[in-house]
Amino acid sequence: MNKLTVIFSGVDLFKERIKDIVFSKSSLIKLLVSLVFLAAINLLIGVGTIIMRYNLIRMIINNEEVSLSKAYQESKNYVLSIIGLKLMFLGIYLAPLLVFFAIGFAYKKLLLLMIFMLILVWLATRFVFLFTYAILFLKTKKGIINIIKESLNYSKNNKKHVILTGVITSFVSFLIVAILNLVSKSLTLDLASLSALAVIYFIIKTLADITLIIWHNLFVFKNY
Repeated sequence: MNKLTVIFSGVDLFKERIKDIVFSKSSLIKLLVSLVFLAAINLLIGVGTIIMRYNLIRMIINNEEVSLSKAYQESKNYVLSIIGLKLMFLGIYLAPLLVFFAIGFAYKKLLLLMIFMLILVWLATRFVFLFTYAILFLKTKKGIINIIKESLNYSKNNKKHVILTGVITSFVSFLIVAILNLVSKSLTLDLASLSALAVIYFIIKTLADITLIIWHNLFVFKNY
C-alpha cells in the first residue's frame, strides 16, 4: 500500500505540475517554443543523416557502387517523404500516449493497465510499419500515402515474415542494450577513479549503438 500511495502521490504531483504549466501563459509559451525548437533541430539534423544512411544501404542491397557523393546528391529526392513520415509517426505514437495517459490520470486504478496497453500499441505499430523505409527507398520512392498503403498491405500479406523480422531485430537490440547496461553497472564503482576506462566504455557504447542501428536497417532492407 505504501508503494501505491507513493505512486499515486507522484501522479497527483505530476498532474498539478502540468496544470501549473498549462494555466501559466509564460510557462506554456516557453514549453511550446522549446518543443518547436527541438523538433526543428531534430528534423534538420535527423532527416539528413537518415536519408544518407538509407541511401547507402540501398546501394549495398542493390549491389551498386557505394558513393557518399551520390548518396548525398540523391538525398533531395527523399526529404519531403522522410519529413512527412517522421511527422506521421510522431502523431501515431503521440495519439495513444495522450489517450491512455489521460485515462490513467483520470482513473488511477487503470494507470498500470494503460501503460501496458500503450506498450502493446507501440509494439504493434513498430511491427506494422517495420518495412516503411525499405519500401520508400527500394520500391515506392515517393508519395507518403502510397508508402503507407504499401506498408499496410505488405504487413497484412506477410504477417509471419513481419513478426519474425520484428522479433529478431527487437531481441538483438534488447540483448545488446542489456549487455551494455550490465557492463556499465559493473564499472559504476570505478568510474570516479578510472576516467580512462569510462572514456573507453563511452566510445565502445557509441560504436555499438551505431553498429546496431546499421545492422537493424540492413537486416530489414535485406529481408524486404
